[in-house]
Amino acid sequence: MRATGKVIRGLGTIRQDINISVPNGALTEIKGLQELEQLPLVVEYEVKRQLNLIKISEELKKIGASKEEISEEFLDVTDVFRQTKCKVIRKAVDKNQQVLAAKLPRFRDFLKRELAPDFRLGTEMADRARFWGKVGGIFHTDEMPAYGITQEEIEELRRTVKAGEQDAVVFVGDSPENARDALKAVVERARESIEGVPQETRAPNPDGTSRYMR
Repeated sequence: MRATGKVIRGLGTIRQDINISVPNGALTEIKGLQELEQLPLVVEYEVKRQLNLIKISEELKKIGASKEEISEEFLDVTDVFRQTKCKVIRKAVDKNQQVLAAKLPRFRDFLKRELAPDFRLGTEMADRARFWGKVGGIFHTDEMPAYGITQEEIEELRRTVKAGEQDAVVFVGDSPENARDALKAVVERARESIEGVPQETRAPNPDGTSRYMR
């Protein structure tokens, strides 16, 4: 075929869709893999992701986490960050946008749990937030203090949202509509984490991990 000169070669000419599931997991379709040599790595990381999500689900249930206690009551915490040195939050404040926060009861330390190399539960939540909220990303207390956000700001944030010792807090700075949509997506993903592995269609990342598509 190549001798005809009519065959298109190069990246993107072949796309492979993969269906992957594990016991007690969910059928996940990874669409549009272009570099077929990555196939074993993509499968390996998806299996790891699902197995770790199952562990997280079991642990969350064991400590009494429930979908019902994860509220879509988002609080305006802009005043907490009026003087912040975080460039992303500073930009939102200076544009008179809002910093909204959601409390995730009993999720402390779970958002930083690794699902695959350099890919965490918080990464999954950020993917959802970017997709549905059109935001650049999210912040959460499991990764703080960092990015110019101080321990004092985090303590004030936790007081403002009345977060308990075992709760995580997710926050985002953007237009009110985008911030709310982003946090709704985070809440939905948190509720799914208690149930186990959500059935999704995902897209491959260059490092072999994958991201939410629908």
